Amino acid sequence: MSAADGIRAALASYAADSADNLYPPSAAIANYADLRNLLNQNGGSLPEKASTLSIKQIAYQSSVARDDYTLTIELDLVRKDMVGKTLVATPAGIEKR
Repeated sequence: MSAADGIRAALASYAADSADNLYPPSAAIANYADLRNLLNQNGGSLPEKASTLSIKQIAYQSSVARDDYTLTIELDLVRKDMVGKTLVATPAGIEKR
């Protein structure tokens, strides 16, 4: 979860520094590489490979107004029946599913 906390912090930093304090548009983050490149320019320190963080895949969606977002992170190496295989990060917090 610490990586997800860092991702949320970097997204907040992006919004704080952007015009009108907006989060990135959905099209800006299509995959982990896009997320890493964008966030590492805004205070993040994500490694080159998602597998380093046991991330299998991500899905990012910003609201139309770009004042909110949902980042779904599917983890690898976690039992399918285990709570926490998927993390859902929003500006309000992180939920384990």
